[in-house]
Amino acid sequence: MRFLSAKAGPFYVWQVPVLLAVLVGAGLAAFYYGPERSTTPVGGLAEGEQLVPVQRGTLTDAIATSGTVVFPMREEASFTVAGEVGEVLVSVGSVVREGDVLARLNAATMASLERDVAKAEVDLRDAQEALADALGLPDASEISAASDAVTLSRRALENAQADLELTMKNTARDEQDARDAIQDAMDAVEDELDVVDEYAEEYADTFVQWLGVPASSVNTARSPSEVLDGWQLDLDALFDDRQVLNHDLSWMDPPDDDPATLWDELVVFSWKTLYVGRLAGTCPDGPPYEGRCAEHEMEEAWTALEDARAVVEEKRATVDDARAALENTQAKTARDILAAEQAVEKAENALAADEEAAADLTIETESLDVALLQSEITVAEHALAEAREDVRNAVLTAPVSGIVEDVSMEAGDRLGEQGQQAPSVTILDPSVVEVDGSVDEIDVLAVSVGMPVAVSLSALEGQTLTGEIVEIGAASSGQTGVVTFPVTIRLDVPAGLTLRDGLSAVSEIVLAQYAGELLIPTSSVSGSIIAPVVRVSVDGVVEERQVTLGPSDDFWVVVIDGLSEGEQVVMPEPASAAQGGGGAFGAVFGGGARRIRGGGGG
Repeated sequence: MRFLSAKAGPFYVWQVPVLLAVLVGAGLAAFYYGPERSTTPVGGLAEGEQLVPVQRGTLTDAIATSGTVVFPMREEASFTVAGEVGEVLVSVGSVVREGDVLARLNAATMASLERDVAKAEVDLRDAQEALADALGLPDASEISAASDAVTLSRRALENAQADLELTMKNTARDEQDARDAIQDAMDAVEDELDVVDEYAEEYADTFVQWLGVPASSVNTARSPSEVLDGWQLDLDALFDDRQVLNHDLSWMDPPDDDPATLWDELVVFSWKTLYVGRLAGTCPDGPPYEGRCAEHEMEEAWTALEDARAVVEEKRATVDDARAALENTQAKTARDILAAEQAVEKAENALAADEEAAADLTIETESLDVALLQSEITVAEHALAEAREDVRNAVLTAPVSGIVEDVSMEAGDRLGEQGQQAPSVTILDPSVVEVDGSVDEIDVLAVSVGMPVAVSLSALEGQTLTGEIVEIGAASSGQTGVVTFPVTIRLDVPAGLTLRDGLSAVSEIVLAQYAGELLIPTSSVSGSIIAPVVRVSVDGVVEERQVTLGPSDDFWVVVIDGLSEGEQVVMPEPASAAQGGGGAFGAVFGGGARRIRGGGGG
């Protein structure tokens, strides 16, 4: 029920207009004929009255229900096989984890169960051999060997396929490397040919410099002597073997160019008249000291050109080597791929042969005798599985983690006797904690699963736990005829806190909160429901003011209109308020019969 809600027995629809008429009449009568209207002056405070400021706060609409703490999650563990209990390893209060051993059957029972397993294994083997004999089937070892052979062949095929894939990747990479080497060598040849062109140009420029001949007339494929012989030109005769500067020549008029000669007479004349050093056409013993020799410079340019051409030939040889390497790589690639493909083919053939051999070991038949033998194998397999399960069940383990709540067995107890209740171990799961409670029918529609709940325990004074509603049950009515609905609340238990089953608890279900509202004491309100009035102190003078009110609790009421924060209202002394000092407003609302609770001023 909601906090301190007034209840007066069964309520019927036809009573609503009657009750409203009574309430309105009582309110009007109290307002016009009430004693506080005639005994308390409007302009000042009466004895025992006090001023209370209008302040903002929070009003809470909540439902309170009382109940107890319960642990709903329990698991019972009991032996499912007949025998005698050998030992019990837990007691009430023991903390266990899922899978922990709780109890064991004695050694004699275990030996009997293991004997049943051995017998079931023999029965299954006999049934399998009988079927094999009837069909002429191979024994289990032959089938296993054939299956292993298939597995190995399949693995060998996978390895061969992986090797083929790797070989193709590697050979493709090797071929690409060889092609890259060819391209690099060809690029180097092109670079060196550019160098040859430069040296050829320098070689031709040597003739142009000394003789003034056109560069195009110089055959760069021939040596200087071959070029000069082709021109029938004698360098010594041309330069008169001048060793020193002839000053007489420098004053001579330059000669005209002779069109009958390839060389330029003016260029030759310039060398002979203007060059200040020693000058020679040919120099078998080397160029003159502090001078220059035409033949020597032409030979040097020719030697540089020939060296560059030799480098080109070396680079071309490198290209040939790279092409030969590519051919070798391609040949090796073809051999490697062929070998890998042959290995794959061999592995595929081996796998096909092993699979065929394994398939030959399986023979299908529809004989009735064979069907009977096969059913006997099925029965024997089930019997063996049950026998092994009985051995496992001879050791009782915890189905969940938790606390042992009850132990109804001890060593020496006989299990499976007629009329005897099966002994068990009850384990309580402390991780799930709930609080039961109930709400009245007038409040149940405001409650829903998932609502947050604040729970106070008598054993935890001053501490509030949180939770939420997880279930709302069906209606029930007690001896008084009041209809209530059971409510289950799941608690969020903080780490390190251990609760006990049966602890008393009070749960507060918050329906709504009115935050930041103007609040005044309910006892300061007089007048009627229709026209509530408060007495306000303004500059020391008390005056009555009509206000618009909202929800309220046992002490505070929300002011919607008529007052401002900080204004002071007159509140009668508590005794007066308790005796109806709230005037008609207090009489109508009954002094404490508020459906909305909580909050307070601040």
